[in-house]
Amino acid sequence: MANLHFDENSIYAGAQAMNDLPRAHMAAAKKYVDSDTELGMTALGIVGIPAISTYNGMRHEMQGNIKSGLDTIQKLADGLATVAKNYGKANAASTIQAGAQAIPYAPVKPVGSDVGTPEGWAMAVPGGPMLVIRALAIYIGLSSCSAVDKLCLISLGMWRLFKPDDDNLNKVAEAWVQIEKQLGATKTTVETITKNQLGPTRWKTEGADNSKASFENFMSLTFFSELDETKSRAGTTHEKLRGMKEDLNLVQSVFFVYVMACLAALITAFIASFYPPLKPAAEAAKKAVATLLSIGTAGALAAILALAASKLSDIGSMWFGREQAFQPNRINEDGLTTNFSDVNKMNWNWTGGQVRQP
Repeated sequence: MANLHFDENSIYAGAQAMNDLPRAHMAAAKKYVDSDTELGMTALGIVGIPAISTYNGMRHEMQGNIKSGLDTIQKLADGLATVAKNYGKANAASTIQAGAQAIPYAPVKPVGSDVGTPEGWAMAVPGGPMLVIRALAIYIGLSSCSAVDKLCLISLGMWRLFKPDDDNLNKVAEAWVQIEKQLGATKTTVETITKNQLGPTRWKTEGADNSKASFENFMSLTFFSELDETKSRAGTTHEKLRGMKEDLNLVQSVFFVYVMACLAALITAFIASFYPPLKPAAEAAKKAVATLLSIGTAGALAAILALAASKLSDIGSMWFGREQAFQPNRINEDGLTTNFSDVNKMNWNWTGGQVRQP
């Protein structure tokens, strides 16, 4: 008689547990993706619309990736229930219902800044640089330049193309932190189930029956691997959004100094224009500075667009093709590649005749 190698009741309990807390955490991750990760089309003003479109256009891949994980948990639970039924010849359900537990969801709120301090003027905690404050300071500087010479109105008009929305950017960045946490909790709860209800004292490989080995291979080579990658991508998405804000803040800082230098030159020329011998040269100087200011503004906007496009394109590329996720199911015997959502095709390699030792 074969040694004890399975307990169909524990396997069935594992199926039920799989569709409870792990599903709840994955569902919470999906809720955050669906509700809190969209960037407003004008989150960076008109100049940022192309870059924002790239990010938002990829959101369905991000959403599909998480949904695929959620569907897989259901299929894993159903597969385990089938194994338990086959072992025990019992009337265990072949489809496991979702558990009753749910992870409380609270809409992500943007994190503001203490603008009353020098640090707060430049940085939000923990959202990153407060772009809107620097943008406003530059706008005031350009307005002052325009008051000195009307030609500077061109620069002022161009700068209006950049109007950052820190609340939206911070909210989306923070949402990816929450998603990363929920995916981590998903893995932790699944590991607990595989250790307890599906551990070696409850279910082990023996002889021709290698369904446990098939399950463990799938979990290690596919499920946990993709779960780790998805969690890593969520964390990287957050870091890239923060990095984008830091880079844009640097561009604004440099441009602010440039604007102040131009304003100082304009004021100097303005004062000199009241001295008749210097008036022609002073007027020419004002026009030259105004022209340089326009060129500088155009350059700053081009840099902002390039930085935003680069960061958000990186995020899009990272998620591209992940809608159905996951790595090939290497335990499929037909040799065909499949993905995480196709776990229901998994060959559990169960054979009859195995018995529980008395």
